[in-house]
Amino acid sequence: MKYFLVEGNIIDAGRMTDDIMKEHMAYTGAAMERGMTFMSGL
Repeated sequence: MKYFLVEGNIIDAGRMTDDIMKEHMAYTGAAMERGMTFMSGL
């Protein structure tokens, strides 16, 4: 699979911590380094 999509609704932005955001960025960054194309819709 070359493409992956992350889609979602932020229901409670106050619960979004720096640690959660860093985990998301690490996951998506690793996938892009493997050559996948990242598309996001929030």
